[in-house]
Amino acid sequence: MKNSMNVDRSENDVRVEQLNIIVLRPRFNNALMIIGLTVMSGQLAYSQQTTSPDQATQIQWGQTMANVATPGTGCFQATYPNTVWESTPCSTDGLLNSPVPPPSSDATSHDFAETVGNGSDYVLVAPGLISTTAGTFPAVTGVTYESSVGRPAFGDEGILGSGRYDLQINTNNLSKTSACSGGSTGCTVWQQFLYSTYGTTSGAGAAYIEYWLIGYGATCPSGYTSAPIKSCYKNSAFVSVPNVAIANLGTLELIGTAAAGSNDSVSVISGTTVYSVSAPDSVLDIATVWDQSEFNIFGDGGGSEAVLNSGSAITVNVAAQYGSTTAPTCGGDGTTGETNNLTAGTCTPNGGTTPAVQFTETWVGTSDSSTVTEGKYLHYQEGSGLTTFTGFFNGSYGSISPTTMADGYTYQGIYDVDAPGGVESSVFILTGLSEDPGQGWLGSVTALGVTKTGATSTYEYLSGQATWSWSNDFGFTGGGTAAVKVTHQ
Repeated sequence: MKNSMNVDRSENDVRVEQLNIIVLRPRFNNALMIIGLTVMSGQLAYSQQTTSPDQATQIQWGQTMANVATPGTGCFQATYPNTVWESTPCSTDGLLNSPVPPPSSDATSHDFAETVGNGSDYVLVAPGLISTTAGTFPAVTGVTYESSVGRPAFGDEGILGSGRYDLQINTNNLSKTSACSGGSTGCTVWQQFLYSTYGTTSGAGAAYIEYWLIGYGATCPSGYTSAPIKSCYKNSAFVSVPNVAIANLGTLELIGTAAAGSNDSVSVISGTTVYSVSAPDSVLDIATVWDQSEFNIFGDGGGSEAVLNSGSAITVNVAAQYGSTTAPTCGGDGTTGETNNLTAGTCTPNGGTTPAVQFTETWVGTSDSSTVTEGKYLHYQEGSGLTTFTGFFNGSYGSISPTTMADGYTYQGIYDVDAPGGVESSVFILTGLSEDPGQGWLGSVTALGVTKTGATSTYEYLSGQATWSWSNDFGFTGGGTAAVKVTHQ
């Protein structure tokens, strides 16, 4: 999984400039893949949006640059209308790392009712060796908010907070190459092509390649860092890339390439600029074994989860070049440990000049309704003042009917807190959970006409109890009744 440490759980206060982005799509045989992609007669059909002459020229420029190899190893960029790669500074220090190898390397099957990632993800399985994979989002609807949240199973690590996510193209991770020489007999290689929105200590976005020797042994080769399960990892240099707001997710493209005996590269197309990093393929010799590609949006490293708002729907397209027009197949074993809180639908493979797999992932939810009979509790603390709790908290004040949800979880509380100094907050608590549902399990809670979303909450799970809280209240008064609707996965 892409590595990062827990650097910030709060919302980022840096304003991200809205970019005037021209949508550029994959670099395969001069085929334009513009938003508006549909599937017709088993083939991918491309419908170009209406554009001005200048926009059409910029799109053609993007096609050209996507097919122009960088002049060597290092970091490069090209900006419209320039058709020559320009060298740009590379950085080797400042990436946020907390190594955790892929937990799903031995996965064989998955339930797609689960959220996407941590092994449950569609993968393009090619009939030959892959040289290039391009990941795009042809359709993004209803996405207004995203937050990277930690998961207890991975130590709550990652680059956490609103607007933090990463895009990943991941190779298969069960093959051995010469890079395993000197390691254990079970050593395998794994390579990730990454774009992280806040992947550096400076808070900037970054594109880079991450290399893994899974199960190599207790002592790593020179240049690698030890990670759990006797694995080793290291990163390429990285190039700075703009932080793209989640509302503009559909305008991004991530491309990974590998060439035996030559260079590998990761490229990000953002707006009218292409950013690229190239490094020798000989690091892992991944080009000799790469035959599967996973692409998606995930939490930003450390096993974290990208939590998107309820109502989100994203179409994912994973296109690859492998020297054949034969259609790939849709596999179901992704290799990253990161996740998002969406559910994958049906996957469709397509052959032709641009072989690809495509699927849509959506926030799938259900709802429970109940009625709160409001109560009030006053707590005075010397030196602090009076705090007022209104609404319902099991066994203390107020009541709720029914007391449990349809799936058996128990309502422990839904209430407002008015603290000294005019500080207001609201809380929703469930108990009786056998495992952590994750922050993204909750779509929304509505009471007194006020809706709070799981994506915007502060979340905590401990010993079967899950708590979502917000910085303003529902408006409970401590008297009367209130209808409550809980939407959840």
